[in-house]
Amino acid sequence: MPIIIIREQNVDGCGGFADVCVQCDDPVTSEQMMELHHELVRLTKELKDSGTSDVAMEAVENVLGEKAQCISYYLVEF
Repeated sequence: MPIIIIREQNVDGCGGFADVCVQCDDPVTSEQMMELHHELVRLTKELKDSGTSDVAMEAVENVLGEKAQCISYYLVEF
């Protein structure tokens, strides 16, 4: 099961970022990844007041369908 990490750059205007993890039941093709990127850009412009996770979840559903879903994760830095 592949995991995709979607990262929105500069979410706070100071170089910060936000990540959303997506777990897929099926392999993801390079064409789907490109389509996902285009959908994320489109939705970011269209849904200006929405957060990263809302945009990511809608883009994932539009491109990869319901078999792919956002998942929780824990980050450990050292």
